[in-house]
Amino acid sequence: MRLRNQPANCVQLVAVLIVSFLAARAEAQVINISQNYTFTTVDVPGATVTLVFGINDSGQIVGSYVDVTGTQHGFTKYGAVITLTDIAGATLTESNGINNAAQIVGGHDLGGGRHGHLKTGPVFVQLDHPGATFTEAIGVNNLGQTVGARGTLGGQGGFLWTSGVFQTIDVPGATVTNAFGINDAGLIVGRFGSPGFRYGFLKSGSTFTTIDVPGAINTSAIAINDSGVIAGAFVDSGGVEHGFVKTGSSFGKVDVPGAVITDIFGINDSGQIVGFYFDSTAGLHGFIATPLSLVPTMSQWMLMILALVLATMGAFMSRRSEVSSIGF
Repeated sequence: MRLRNQPANCVQLVAVLIVSFLAARAEAQVINISQNYTFTTVDVPGATVTLVFGINDSGQIVGSYVDVTGTQHGFTKYGAVITLTDIAGATLTESNGINNAAQIVGGHDLGGGRHGHLKTGPVFVQLDHPGATFTEAIGVNNLGQTVGARGTLGGQGGFLWTSGVFQTIDVPGATVTNAFGINDAGLIVGRFGSPGFRYGFLKSGSTFTTIDVPGAINTSAIAINDSGVIAGAFVDSGGVEHGFVKTGSSFGKVDVPGAVITDIFGINDSGQIVGFYFDSTAGLHGFIATPLSLVPTMSQWMLMILALVLATMGAFMSRRSEVSSIGF
């Protein structure tokens, strides 16, 4: 019996080694690109938790925070100015996405249910997918098209909302589908799967393409910009969660320095990314990460200052010449 089982055992062993080798090789394809960004922590003053979910091309960000009473609020931050985006009468508000017109999408609890919304200034449109047990608006493009998640009797589904019309988004065979982001070309990203297993997807027209970070246990594609760059989060083989940025076929891993967990939820056309992270004491903070290519170097700062000085001197000399010619 032993002699007969040896070849089978050897084959099994070889198979395991091959799978392990391929998995290790696949994980090696995910390059750490954290060093290509400068990170800024975002904490709403007085909040116990701050989460950042979206960013537009002006650098305006949106998110949610929890106050000392445990109540969750929505907010937007532009520069140093933080503004509440709570829905009047709601017991909870989340602000999940923002476009270049500063339209904000999110979810809120009101009247015993979860509703989505599209907020333009002080005016908001409540979004309730027909027949859904809940609706959450998550992403919005510059045309006002909104994507999100809806509750179903068998799980969760996604949706696209365009000028008052809902369209369901369900990956065939999946019990869970969430649509998270949409760009101006109408490309939609999200995640799908069954409880305990999830994969990212890219939807172009009626075609779904799976997005799976090499070596990951779970992948969520959460945001996409107008260049088609996709950002999101994945869980590695060791159970640790990281952010990722996918450019073409290349995946880059992004971790906030010193963070235990990093999640990316938004990306703009300049490549700035936003999300949240857990620190070593389990504190939860928002962040914005700017590509180093957008951060002026010292020599670039000096050149800009020199150009400003020369322009000022030129304007002064021109004015002086005009005054002299008048003959005072």
